This record gives sequence, C-alpha cells and structure tokens, in this order.
Amino acid sequence: MKINELLAVLIVLAVMLVAFEEAFGQNPVPELEPVLTGLEQRYDMPGFTAAFVQHSKMAAMEVEDRASGKVHIKRPGKMRWEYQLPERQVMVSDGVQLWIYRPDDRQVMIGRAPDYFGDGKGASFLSDMRVLRRNFTISLQTDGDAEHYRLRLVPNRRTADLAAIFLDVRKNDFTIDTVTTINAYEDETRIEFSGLTADATLSESLFSFDMPPGTEILKLE
Repeated sequence: MKINELLAVLIVLAVMLVAFEEAFGQNPVPELEPVLTGLEQRYDMPGFTAAFVQHSKMAAMEVEDRASGKVHIKRPGKMRWEYQLPERQVMVSDGVQLWIYRPDDRQVMIGRAPDYFGDGKGASFLSDMRVLRRNFTISLQTDGDAEHYRLRLVPNRRTADLAAIFLDVRKNDFTIDTVTTINAYEDETRIEFSGLTADATLSESLFSFDMPPGTEILKLE
C-alpha cells in the first residue's frame, strides 16, 4: 500500500473512532444553565430545615475538626445553626445581626451579619440562591460523580475569607448535598447536608436571640 493511501485509511479510522466515542463511549457534558435553573427552583421555598455534619481543616497546622447539628434557613438571609456535637453552640442571624451563643460558657458574641455572611460566605446563599448568579463566576466541573453535578463558584470580589466554593448537587432533584468552602490560605470547610425538609412555618423567633440572664457579651471584631 502506498504511503498516501495508508495515511488516508488512518485518517478515516481516526474520524470513525472519534464519532464512535461521541455516540457510544462518552456521556454528553451537561450545560450549566439548566443546572442553575434547577437549583434555584429547588430552593424556591420560604424556608427549610436539615441536619448537617461539618468538617473543618486548617491547611497550615494540619488540624481537622468535626461538628454536627441542625440548621434552619428562612428567606431572605435568616439562618440558625444549632451545633450539638462536639459541644453545644447556636449561631443565629436575622440578616442584620449575628449572635454566636455558647451556653456551656454562658457567653454570646455579637456582630454584624453581613461581615460574616455577606456575599454568600458561610453558606448564606442557601437563604437566597439569587446570590450565586449575582456574586460569583460559576463553572460546571467534570469531576462530579454519577449522582452529582459539581459546581465551582469563584467570588467576583475575592477576600482572604473566601477563595472558592464547591457545590455537590444531586442530579435527580438538584438538592445540595455538600458545600465546600476554601479560603485564601487553603483552609477548607465542608458541610454535608441530609434530611432537607421544606418548612413554610418557621417562627421568626428562631432568628432572634433572647439573652439569658448572666450571659457575658463579647463583640465580634
């Protein structure tokens, strides 16, 4: 066979192989927009509750912590994180004020909620999914597993506290199973959610804090 004829055959075989892989050997890469729309529709509810497990890792010190509890979310911007293990702690935000209460220490720390949860920090976007499109550059990653889409969120305004967020979103109903936050120092906080239940009757009292007598007050800097 002449060299030119051999090259022609090889080219045809290469084209056929690519076509075969696209048709039968590979899953099509999903588009970002339908995933975002599904996510927004899934969380278009007045409020919800869920159990959570939080894993925190400090890269420089190689220290890892684990905590768990229950979270209540109410649109827009209201959150109550009730930590039960390894020690009791309640973090409450009405969207304006933030309280972090440690009952065993009889101590509460008070600060401005936007300083700690503004621009989607601290998983605060769960109370208003519109924040994602507004404050982040979003891409659909290729390393999601068979049951999840994986989204990468890079803040439009980067700070030391927030370099990127990764969301693992169920393909079947667009529920967020995991939120992983990474800061500029490569410290990582991963929150795994389970048992999400829509709740339109969450009381406003959950998102305010009544000071127990004898509680020491500290200001968050």
